[in-house]
Amino acid sequence: MLTPGSYLTAALAVGLAASSLASAQTPTTTPQCAPSSQASDTTIYDSTSVTQRAQILRGAPPHYPDDLRARGISGMVLVAVYLNAQGDVDSAVAMSASNAGFAPEAVKTVLGTRFAPACIGDHAVRSRWLIPVRFAVGRSPVPTATPPTICAGSVSTDTGVYDITETSEAPSMRLQPVLVPLAWAKSHHHLHTMLSLVVNANGAVDPASIVVVDSAHTPFDSEAVVLARATTFWPGCRYKDAVRVRIQLPIDLSSP
Repeated sequence: MLTPGSYLTAALAVGLAASSLASAQTPTTTPQCAPSSQASDTTIYDSTSVTQRAQILRGAPPHYPDDLRARGISGMVLVAVYLNAQGDVDSAVAMSASNAGFAPEAVKTVLGTRFAPACIGDHAVRSRWLIPVRFAVGRSPVPTATPPTICAGSVSTDTGVYDITETSEAPSMRLQPVLVPLAWAKSHHHLHTMLSLVVNANGAVDPASIVVVDSAHTPFDSEAVVLARATTFWPGCRYKDAVRVRIQLPIDLSSP
């Protein structure tokens, strides 16, 4: 069984989208190991344990749901994929989605993708990865829920971390992921985790900064951290300069 501590919290270098798949027909580096049919090692490894990550070899762009395309809705789905030592997909599950309508097509896309397996030395091993599957209408790569902050796009040399009270404009969320309930989560009416994290000057979350400050269900914490890493922001500002800002981010999942 894959324990929460074994979850991989960094996505593959190449996300799945129409544009990225076109450039992902060959590995980004030469594989260190050959696919193996040996089943003696049943451990599922994460990025901290392998010497070379799994790589996308080939796959097709995701099918865009007709109703979402017609409405001009773009979005992203985070898919957890479990690979065997041959690089085959054993299973895939949607972990979060900007719109639940994208989830089935994203999972179908990952299931049809071919990978080179992860390696430990010269041995191919089982592994788990998170893959962002992006759906974009026209030139809009992600849905914009809020207008940009005044400093968005600025280049800052300030490496300090500020509290929200020290900013002239706080970070604002660009993409609010929506959790797709997992099987184990359906027995819980409501799951809640409060995270403290740093939003960098480019709007990305600093993964090393994420800390759980309040939790109602410990196994949910790992999923909340994965979700936080996938969240994108407009950066916080000190006047016209984008700066690093520590914020608190609630992650909630309610079951019907």
